[in-house]
Amino acid sequence: TIRELFNLEFCRLLNDFQANGYGIVTVKNSELIEINRGHLRKGAVKAVIGVGTGLGEAFLARPTYTDHYEVFPTEGGHTEFAALTDEHWEIYKYLKIANKKKRVSYEVAISGKFLPRVYEFFKEKYPDTERVMEASLEEGEKVTSREIFQWSDRDELCAKTFEFFATIYGSETGNFALTTLCYGGIYLVGGVTVKNAERLQRTPHFLAGFKNKGRHTAEIKKIPVYAVNHEDLGLDGCMEYFFRLRTGLYKL
Repeated sequence: TIRELFNLEFCRLLNDFQANGYGIVTVKNSELIEINRGHLRKGAVKAVIGVGTGLGEAFLARPTYTDHYEVFPTEGGHTEFAALTDEHWEIYKYLKIANKKKRVSYEVAISGKFLPRVYEFFKEKYPDTERVMEASLEEGEKVTSREIFQWSDRDELCAKTFEFFATIYGSETGNFALTTLCYGGIYLVGGVTVKNAERLQRTPHFLAGFKNKGRHTAEIKKIPVYAVNHEDLGLDGCMEYFFRLRTGLYKL
């Protein structure tokens, strides 16, 4: 076992977004970038969602028998991607074929690992559009999500890809917010989020996707949204969990 291999007194394994959830209870206000002000309710459910190489989701609730938040991981990033426009439906079909899958999840649609395929869709659909970003790459160098974000204000294909990303990220954030009714705020984390927090704050597309909830639009507007500008959030969450074990809050 891991405990025996490293000669540890005890060992616990955490889901990555369980660790991020515990990290949220340690985060400082100075590390938060406000995306939607909403109306923060003390003690209410919190949620955490994040894009990196994948898409993770978890929520935090404070039971009546304690004064601290408990974290509940989910696999919500693997739920079915829902197209919002005809073009989104075209992207859905493209990704389904490109990934040789029977379905397309939100993770496949917008995570950093798969976003270059969305860029490829736009490149094929708009073949006459100038490829400014690609001209800057070394011969044989592949397009990554990092280049797509960096060139999103100078390259039309990158801009289209980023608009899709922001809209769908916002939409799924709103979906999860409605599912959990997280009036304690929903927190955007993950490597892609941290590196592009200011872009998400500036673009209108994220909030457009987030708030587009029909008759529940007025309710979703009440939920605060923050981008967390903290790269070691998961590590801090592990430390928080360890602290709870060591102080007897959790049993070993």
